Amino acid sequence: GPDVDRALAKWRQNFWPDLFALWQVWVPATTFNFTFSPMWMRIPVVASTSLAWTMILSAMRGADKSIDDPDVLSGEPLEGVAAGSDVVLDPGERDNPVLGG
Repeated sequence: GPDVDRALAKWRQNFWPDLFALWQVWVPATTFNFTFSPMWMRIPVVASTSLAWTMILSAMRGADKSIDDPDVLSGEPLEGVAAGSDVVLDPGERDNPVLGG
C-alpha cells in the first residue's frame, strides 16, 4: 500500500545519512570505551552514548512540526480519539492526583 511505499522511500532517503551519523557517534565512543574505560565504567559509557545517540537521532528524524506551528495547537482531537473523550492509558491513572484524576 501507499504507507509501505512511503516508509520504504523514507528509509532509502535516510539510510546513508543515518548510517554515517551512527558511525560518527558509535565508532569513537566504542574505541574510547574499550581503550580507556576501566571495566566497571564500560556499561555507563555505553548507556550515556546510547542516550546521546537517541537524542541526536530524534533531532535528525523527529517530527517535522514545531510547537510554534498553528496546527499543533489547533485544538483538533488526536487521530483515532473521539472529540471530548476521556483518554486514559491506565485505569489506575484516574485516581492519580499528579495526573489530575
